[in-house]
Amino acid sequence: MRRLIVLFALFFSGCGLEGYLHHTFNSSHPYPQIKESEKAIPADEPVLMSLDQLQSNRTKSLKSGSVNEGIRSRVIERANLALSQTPPSVTDSPVLYENQAAHDYASLAIYWWPDPSAADGKPYIRRDGDINPEVEDYDYPKLTMMVESVRALALAGYFSGDSTYHKAAGKYLNTWFCDPSTRMNPNLNFAQGIPGRTEGRNYGIIDTYHFIYLLDAVYLLRAESQLPNEIHSCMQSWFSDFNHWLLTSEFGIREANTLNNHGTWYDAQLVAFTTFTGQHELAKRILSDITSNRILRHIDADGRQPREMRRADGTHYLIYNLEAYKNLIRYGRFHGINLFLVEDERSGGLIVAIDFVNQEVSLLEPDNPYSLYWLIIRAQMLGESIQVTPRIADLLKEEYLPDVAALSVTLSHKKSSAR
Repeated sequence: MRRLIVLFALFFSGCGLEGYLHHTFNSSHPYPQIKESEKAIPADEPVLMSLDQLQSNRTKSLKSGSVNEGIRSRVIERANLALSQTPPSVTDSPVLYENQAAHDYASLAIYWWPDPSAADGKPYIRRDGDINPEVEDYDYPKLTMMVESVRALALAGYFSGDSTYHKAAGKYLNTWFCDPSTRMNPNLNFAQGIPGRTEGRNYGIIDTYHFIYLLDAVYLLRAESQLPNEIHSCMQSWFSDFNHWLLTSEFGIREANTLNNHGTWYDAQLVAFTTFTGQHELAKRILSDITSNRILRHIDADGRQPREMRRADGTHYLIYNLEAYKNLIRYGRFHGINLFLVEDERSGGLIVAIDFVNQEVSLLEPDNPYSLYWLIIRAQMLGESIQVTPRIADLLKEEYLPDVAALSVTLSHKKSSAR
């Protein structure tokens, strides 16, 4: 891996971008620096969601009794809940780490628990696959609530035409990214800390993968001319600073060099965020060189993902890693790069990985959480429509509402149709 990173850095140093970064781990950072002078040219419509499919679903949702009418109603119900709530902020939480500032995001490493043999429970000990409920005391639930609220509000505004939802989405975004009294600092220095061991870790960078989906809602708002320019400009500035932190901080450099799903999600975030800030050349270099090599090392010839399968919850991580690749596939399409073509004698590539997970999930019941999760991810990766029973459609509306609102979903009464 170190040899590959050095090769990437040498390649990037001659690609016309302004050099590459060095760090203290005796290898060069695989990503080039962002050019300060490059003008921001953001996408003008959603990248992950199909605007054509959204328009089709909006038309179909006007038909009484249709699955799209049910999805539309549920979206508006979720958006109404967001209207009734106060937009969250990292400043709502108490400072939980000694060196943390009020505007710093903080979270807990989810699989770490108090040590029952220690009087104060510290240092915490690891229980892989077992989530510590103390995570609710930190900022991660606020972050996910903000993202899901904005997604629901943007979709509700799109389906209903009611600008009340659009304005509320802007308020959530302004609170989290723009208002000086409530905004999050653009770093993750205190993400996934472990009491008694460390205040933050590079693994905490995965917390902000939700921002990938948030930006698609922002694109939808912009496509409808429903996001104030000042909020959009403020967010571009915030993500520009965040990109700099991801590229230059010790945590960012460590996460870039991880070999499992953390590395994939790092790429997915950086590609999405640099696309949003207009750094398209950097996004394309990551997709064509760094991500392509990740695929060859993550996926075996038969489609297995050994680094994910060794986890306590291997099936989840198989799909979770492919979810990150799904986002990279969509951004690759936006930038004219087809990641489905990446394979060699050691790796079967993404299509073979999809086939392998299909085999794993085929052994499960249609309403198994993994089956539902995979149903959505596979459809998004391959651009497929979904044909499901009414019961499965109801489950998808509950668990994957923003995603299913942008997919082609039809009803079937065949018992096996959800597989």
